[in-house]
Amino acid sequence: MEQIKGNRLGFKTFKYLKVNDTEINLPDIDIKEYRIDSDPVEALDNKDFGVCQEALDMNEKSGNLFKKYKTEENQVKDFGVIELVTDREYDILLDTHKIVAEKNSSLRIVLDYRDNDDNKKFRSSVIEINAKENSNVELFVIQTEKNTTALESVILNLDEESNVILSQYELGSKDNYVNTKANLNGKHSYLDINSIYFTHGENSLNMLYEINHFGKESKSSCIVNGALKESSYKNFKSTLDFKKGSMGSTGTEEEYAVLLSDDAKSLSVPILLAGEDDVIGNHAASAGKIDQDMLFYIMNRAISRDVAESMIVESKFSESLSRLDDKNLEEKLLSFIREKMSKRELDVR
Repeated sequence: MEQIKGNRLGFKTFKYLKVNDTEINLPDIDIKEYRIDSDPVEALDNKDFGVCQEALDMNEKSGNLFKKYKTEENQVKDFGVIELVTDREYDILLDTHKIVAEKNSSLRIVLDYRDNDDNKKFRSSVIEINAKENSNVELFVIQTEKNTTALESVILNLDEESNVILSQYELGSKDNYVNTKANLNGKHSYLDINSIYFTHGENSLNMLYEINHFGKESKSSCIVNGALKESSYKNFKSTLDFKKGSMGSTGTEEEYAVLLSDDAKSLSVPILLAGEDDVIGNHAASAGKIDQDMLFYIMNRAISRDVAESMIVESKFSESLSRLDDKNLEEKLLSFIREKMSKRELDVR
């Protein structure tokens, strides 16, 4: 077992808050082959991103899955759902995904991470998106693992007039570390992030978003909704940074957490930086229990407390889930959430 530091804030805050980085326990692993054949391995175009450098090095040297998804100019392509399943036999996944959308093209892909049993597993996923001029990319990352230590490192590079839609559904994993970095390099580039998380049991989630505006009149929106129950823990950090030269740009970062238990712990650190005067930036973060008036209103319709709370949580997740545009996937995720909600011990004090 090796202990390292990860999810480091680029702009440090007060040390006593203990949010500038997080400790990660990397298990000793024996690299195994994975069930899916790899594409020819290519170097990533970026090195400065990710949960930690150790994760990038691990995938580069010992990765057991490399996949590339690429469109040609003016092409429209849907790569569908890529199922990335771990189990007793395949309990280690070090996967790298290189996504390239060429000029004037459109690309869509769903990465579905799940497992088939309760055995301990380890996953380090590296995802790189290069959205060329006037391209459109839609990426959906689904995660419903059970007893997995997961590291998820995502880098997004947006050229002029490109559009990237990203939704992450972080609903499982024992210890989950997510790092998403976006560079809006081109003029009029647009990034739209709408993600959800749901922690339960003794699970922990550590998320970091870093959105950098370089291009003029670029635009970003990062909205994350979450729910925590039982004794789970969530640490959410986000940085919206308007770099020198990004005049005329706008950006929003928002995170909203619903606490379903007195024992759940939620920490949020939104940071807004501006190296330009002519920019508009907004950030917000809130955490609180379910509105009791709303809960009372629903329960007056002969609906149980469990079901009522589940309905409220689902309503906060609905916008992000609807982006999948796939009823089967939506229902699968809703069923997962409902199952976890129904196992919650009610507070009857």
